[in-house]
Amino acid sequence: MADNDYLKLIEQGIEVWNRWRKENPAVKPDFNRAYFFEADLSKADLSDANLSRACLIGANLKGANLSGANLSAAYANGANLQGANLASADLSDAKFSEADFTHADLTKAQAEGADFTATRWTGACLKNLKINAATQLHKVEAEYVYLQNHQQERRPEQGEFSSAELAELLHSLPNISIPDLEGAENLSIVIALPGLQNTVSSAVLPAVELPPSEQEVQHHLQPALQSSTVSTAGDLQLILAKEVTVTDIAQLPLLPWAKPIEEAEISPRSPRRHRSPLLMFGAGVLLGLALGAYYYGLPLSVSPAPIESQEAFPEPDFSLTNFLSQTSDTIWAVAVSPNGQTLVSGSYDSNIKLLDVYSGEVLRSFSGHSDAIRAVAISPDNQTLISSGGDGTIKIWNLQTGELRGTLLGHLSPVWTIAISPDGSRFVTGDYDGTVKIWDLQDCELQHTVTGHSESVWSVAIAPDNRTFASSSSDKSIKVWDLQTGKELRTLKGHSNAVRSIDLSPDGKTLISGSWDQTVKIWDYQTGELTKTLSGHSEQVVAVAVSPSGKTAASGSLDKTVRVWNLQTGELVNTLAGHSDWVISLDFSPDGKTLISSSKDRSIRLWH
Repeated sequence: MADNDYLKLIEQGIEVWNRWRKENPAVKPDFNRAYFFEADLSKADLSDANLSRACLIGANLKGANLSGANLSAAYANGANLQGANLASADLSDAKFSEADFTHADLTKAQAEGADFTATRWTGACLKNLKINAATQLHKVEAEYVYLQNHQQERRPEQGEFSSAELAELLHSLPNISIPDLEGAENLSIVIALPGLQNTVSSAVLPAVELPPSEQEVQHHLQPALQSSTVSTAGDLQLILAKEVTVTDIAQLPLLPWAKPIEEAEISPRSPRRHRSPLLMFGAGVLLGLALGAYYYGLPLSVSPAPIESQEAFPEPDFSLTNFLSQTSDTIWAVAVSPNGQTLVSGSYDSNIKLLDVYSGEVLRSFSGHSDAIRAVAISPDNQTLISSGGDGTIKIWNLQTGELRGTLLGHLSPVWTIAISPDGSRFVTGDYDGTVKIWDLQDCELQHTVTGHSESVWSVAIAPDNRTFASSSSDKSIKVWDLQTGKELRTLKGHSNAVRSIDLSPDGKTLISGSWDQTVKIWDYQTGELTKTLSGHSEQVVAVAVSPSGKTAASGSLDKTVRVWNLQTGELVNTLAGHSDWVISLDFSPDGKTLISSSKDRSIRLWH
């Protein structure tokens, strides 16, 4: 069976899928690079499946059987793995940031290089879970865990384990024998950092005649230190062991020459290398920070230029001019204000910020959502901000004061997209369940609920004449609707996968779409005719934007690039490389001279 056949089976229902697995026990499904973005795979039998490099962001894998599955390099940020069976699974280099492993079984799982930042492990079985120096264990939360077997439970005295308590717990395991190092072909250096967010790291040490000299160990220690992950001060303890797992570090011989490390701030690591920044002494720390500041760029101070008329635009050949902001989490949405002076960003950690475009200064923060921000939009008069997110709510804010005007509760699932009409009278929202809603912006009342898409709605765009709007969906279609009545007018079909983003030209004649099929398509909005297909991205396209002149469009992709296109000829004008992870959101400044992009690398970049 082809990959698409497997996906269709799962789409038909977990029960059907599980029945098929029972009938075909010898088949190991291949989902290499498959997309299960926020998919419901709860209790699915995915044992021994190949999910290498699959996208499982936000996926519900609660109770799923993933035993023996290959999840190497999978993107599973925010995934729900409660009660999942991950025994003997390969999680190497996978990204699980903010995932929930509550009561999951990770017995004998391989997790070298995996990113477990801010994950939850209450009740998880970690027996013989194997990690190494590249494994990220920052801010791990747990009320108790099972370490050696299902009967050996560890609980903190109060609430969650602190980092220090986790370290103490790992060092207090009973009945750990000191390994016999005689004849070992290679050794491991375990770096145990009591009191730190991450408690265990290791690096392979080539075989040496035992006992090794201090000079030999120090010689091989440098790579281990370079790949270790530390964030605060603590005592550095070096331990030699034949084989190292997370449960084997207690009561091993401690080298007497271990020295403390001074506290230092660490620059963000490159997500591809799976290496954390080097913690250096004294001048080395200062030099590293200086290099980090140089690499990421400091906010540039630029005087605002007056906005030119649309006819005066020269189409710029964009290049990176400013690294505007580095935030604490993925930035899912950006929107530039109508005056071009400020922009709003919404991130995965539910924070919304108003930033000065020229300095990067945070002018205001908006707090109120309880889940990730998925969309933000600014009204044409620059007075109102609308936000939505994973909590299913829509919030209306006074952009100038930060005051919350109201919360709308009409959606029953995460709201992924918002568009405000050019006259500021209405706005449209779309959600994960495939529902579109039309709202009156003045009194914040629901006018119409539109149900026509069979799957998630990712993007909406309102035409300049305030009469129609378009929506795009995982059902591979784009639909055009009457804004006054909610009546469906036409359906545009041509993409072979989910249509993740759409935008309309200022004259309302052209619609541009970006899809998980890795293409950008140009449509005649009035007739629905497909006029051009633009190819160039090597991964899924998740964001598109049309410039105010209507001559240029930009697309952002999981391939970490932004591509600029000539809408009249379909020619690729420029490829903008600078982000180190997915490009998620795009917007043009009102004068068309600046393109703003946000990314999963937690940054906002300005291209001029």
